Order: sequence, then structure tokens, then C-alpha cells
Amino acid sequence: MEPLLESSPFLFHYISSLISVQKHLKYQSFLYSVVEHVQTQGTEDFPEVQDLLNRYKTLRDANEDLNRRQLVHDKENESKRIKYAQFKKERANEVLNR
Repeated sequence: MEPLLESSPFLFHYISSLISVQKHLKYQSFLYSVVEHVQTQGTEDFPEVQDLLNRYKTLRDANEDLNRRQLVHDKENESKRIKYAQFKKERANEVLNR
């Protein structure tokens, strides 16, 4: 006789889903406790878990954007530093050749 899980892909998927839900329940309960804590502090910044998640997403996206911009500016800065060093070297050579 075949094991029950092997004979029923649906049952296997169902059990896997239950395990996944159980793993994620701790995060949901944590978020609810954060919302409750914020509400007990007298602020209404995040009345619902979704508001808290939206704020996190906004901050994460802003951070990613700032990191991308920083990389662009770092590359520009390095390029200008190299050009400036070349310029200084050329001007020093001009002065010495006079």
C-alpha cells in the first residue's frame, strides 16, 4: 500500500499549506502586538496592521531609491575626481614647460 501523502498530491499540498500558515502566524501576531502597543501609547499613526505594512514598504522603497542614487553619485564623484586629477597634472606640466 502507498503512503497517504504520496497517493494524494492534494493532501500533500494541503498539509504543506497548513505548515506554511503556522510559520507565518507568529509574524501576524507580532504585527498585531505592535499595533496594540502603538495604540496604547496614545498615537494613531498605525491603527491597522496594513497601515504598518504600508509604512514599512514606503520606507523600504525610499531606502532602495536612496541607495541607487548614492551609487550614481559615487560614480559621478569618482569620475570627476579622476578628471580633476588629470586637469591638475596637465596644468602642472604646462607650468613646468614654460
